[in-house]
Amino acid sequence: MMMKYSVFAVILCCLTHGALAATHKPAPEVVSTSTQSATEERSADQTPALIEKVRELRERLRRELAKSRLGTPEEARQFRTKAISLAVEFNNLLHKKSRIQAIGDEDLEIHQLIYAHPRIASHIFASELEICKSTEAYDYKAQADAITGKKAQAEADWTDAIALAPEAELLLHRGHLYLTQHKYDQAIDDFTRALKAGGTAPLYHSRATAYYRKDDYAAAAEDLELFFKHDTNKEYSRSVSVSHICAGLRKHGFTLEGCAAAAGGNGK
Repeated sequence: MMMKYSVFAVILCCLTHGALAATHKPAPEVVSTSTQSATEERSADQTPALIEKVRELRERLRRELAKSRLGTPEEARQFRTKAISLAVEFNNLLHKKSRIQAIGDEDLEIHQLIYAHPRIASHIFASELEICKSTEAYDYKAQADAITGKKAQAEADWTDAIALAPEAELLLHRGHLYLTQHKYDQAIDDFTRALKAGGTAPLYHSRATAYYRKDDYAAAAEDLELFFKHDTNKEYSRSVSVSHICAGLRKHGFTLEGCAAAAGGNGK
C-alpha cells in the first residue's frame, strides 16, 4: 500500500511544515465543486439533452448511495465501483477542463475523485462502510475528510482501519494527521509503528519532523541521518536537504551530510 497513497501523505505533511518540493507522483488538479450547485449545470454544454443527463446521473448516484445495507465485501466492492463510475461520469460532463481519467484504473479514479470532490468521496465511502467494513473504505473516507477539515472524523476512521489491520500506510496517514494537530508524541508513535510494520525511508523524515517540532533536535538529527542513508529517491532527498529542518538543525549545531551537501551548493 505504501506507494499507492504517498501523495496524500505528502499533502498532509505539507499542511504541517510547508510545501515539499518533491513527491513520488503528482497530485491531480483540485477542483472545488458542489454537486448541488446550479452554476455547475450552467458551466456544462448548454444543451437540454446534456442537462437532463447530468440530472439523471445525479439521481442515479443518490439511488446507489441509498442502497447501503449490511452485506458482503463483494457487495461493498460492487457498490464502490458503481458509485465511483457515476461520480466520475458526472464530473467529466460538468468539468471538461478538469476531467478525471476514466482509463479502467479504479485506484487512480478514486484518488482523483478524493482530491477533486472530497465531500462526494466521503459520502460514497461512508455508504460503503454501511454495507461492509474494510480498511480501504476507512482509509479513503479518512483521506477525503482530512481534506475537508474534518480531522476528528478522519482520525476516528484511521483508528478503525488500524484496528482491522495495523498496516504501515495507515499508520503513516494517521501520523501525519497528528502532525497537523500538533500531537507530536502520537505522531512519533505512529511513525515508529509504521517503520516496524515495514514502512520505507520517508518515515524517518516524517518522524524527524515530529521530533524537531517538539524541540528534540538530537532525535530529529538522528532520524534525518537515517533518512538520507536509506532513501533511494534522489529528488525527494534533495528536497529534504534544502528544507527548513536541515536549516534549523544547522542552527542548533547539527551538521548532517545530506544537509551539508545542499549548503555547499552541489545537492548530490
